[in-house]
Amino acid sequence: MEPAFVTRHPPPASTHFLELHAGSGPATAAPVQVKPVPEMSKDFFRNMRDLQNSMEDFSIAHDGVVQLVASRTNFSDERLSSIIYQGLFALALVLLIAANLIPLRPVALLFGWCIISAGHPEVAKLIAAIDKEPFKDAYNIIKNYMVHWMNEDILLDGTLEKREVEIFELQRQSQEKKWEAWVYSASPHDTQSRHRIAGNPPKGAALFEDVQAPKGWAWSAKKWDLDLQSQQWVDERMITSVEVETEGQRWVYDAGGDDPSAASTVHGLGTEAGNEDLWRRRRWTRTVRRQPSEPKVGVEVKK
Repeated sequence: MEPAFVTRHPPPASTHFLELHAGSGPATAAPVQVKPVPEMSKDFFRNMRDLQNSMEDFSIAHDGVVQLVASRTNFSDERLSSIIYQGLFALALVLLIAANLIPLRPVALLFGWCIISAGHPEVAKLIAAIDKEPFKDAYNIIKNYMVHWMNEDILLDGTLEKREVEIFELQRQSQEKKWEAWVYSASPHDTQSRHRIAGNPPKGAALFEDVQAPKGWAWSAKKWDLDLQSQQWVDERMITSVEVETEGQRWVYDAGGDDPSAASTVHGLGTEAGNEDLWRRRRWTRTVRRQPSEPKVGVEVKK
């Protein structure tokens, strides 16, 4: 704004004018209006050059910040990223309590003046003349403490996660009162299930071999295990109108569809299902292990 004011209030054109220019009185010159430079002119290419230089400076600064911060906070080194996270979390707790006690304006002013003063040649000479050995010793002490903390206090789970998956073997009673193998489903297809109420058939795999592990997991156990605690998973799901076989093959029948040969080993939990189609099911379990995922394209993983 100062050059614009001097343009509107120029000093008198006299070589004997010795007084300081005070700018009193009305404006004596027209203001300068900035106009776009014509294309293909020298000023146009100068502006393009300056813009490209500014973008290059921004790109260099951005790449420097990414190299400094991203590689330490993306958990490529889980111990280092965990320590940084714990430190930031502790700092947030401290600031939550003591932020109102810190004079933010004087601190910001002092920090800004230090940054500006560091660019002065004389200050740069003084900084270069300072003995840096004590700072190096302090840095090494802090670094050794952090390394000890990472190795001793940051515990990482070295084994892949394991879980148990389930599948229900469903069989349907034919008109000849024989049980026919139907499907291996993720749902027990009891009388209260959504598909059963809607009249839809159960969905699943026709063969045991067609049952696949969940995405991102692989089979840990070699074979499926029959769940002998049928009463337990029935109670956990609060399933009613079924009859549970407590011995033998551990089938869970719709009420009214139990096998006569197993009548002495069946415990009734409800009344007649009232459906034309009668089903029985039993639960199989198998252990899966999480598989490590492939690194994403364009993301560098620190080995």
